[in-house]
Amino acid sequence: GFEVEQFWDSPVGAYLRDRVSQRLDVLVTSLKTMDPTKALEITRVQAEILHWEGFAAWIGEAIRTYHEAAAQLEADEDG
Repeated sequence: GFEVEQFWDSPVGAYLRDRVSQRLDVLVTSLKTMDPTKALEITRVQAEILHWEGFAAWIGEAIRTYHEAAAQLEADEDG
């Protein structure tokens, strides 16, 4: 988790955050303007949105778990 947080806060992490955000913006805009009869295309876009949201959630979960574990270890040392 610590390494993930350092990576996410690095210039490369910032670049990835921006790219994920930009891609999600494009996909959501695309979804809003799609022909509602194109079910296969809509499903493909929805799947890609879930992919990118899942990637960001995975990073966030790794960082959150690291902080929780660090806090628990600190509490154990103090207690």
